Amino acid sequence: MFAGKMAWILKSYGQDKLSLLDFGIEHWSKNKFELSNQPIQLPKGDWTEKDTVADYNMSFEKLVEKDADGKEFIEKTSGTIF
Repeated sequence: MFAGKMAWILKSYGQDKLSLLDFGIEHWSKNKFELSNQPIQLPKGDWTEKDTVADYNMSFEKLVEKDADGKEFIEKTSGTIF
């Protein structure tokens, strides 16, 4: 759950290039995907944060508002794209 929360925090500050590992490390290891415990050296990036939290927050009124099909937002989460 921590990874998902961290991804949303980064996204709310303008970082759109995010990926989450499905199924966890056990699945990754079982399928013989590459794993390493060695430190990596990444090139310095040019990303600058911007506060877009308000773009991803929703009021309670909007959350329970029904659409043309009579559904609330929470009933349409299968259509949500990360």
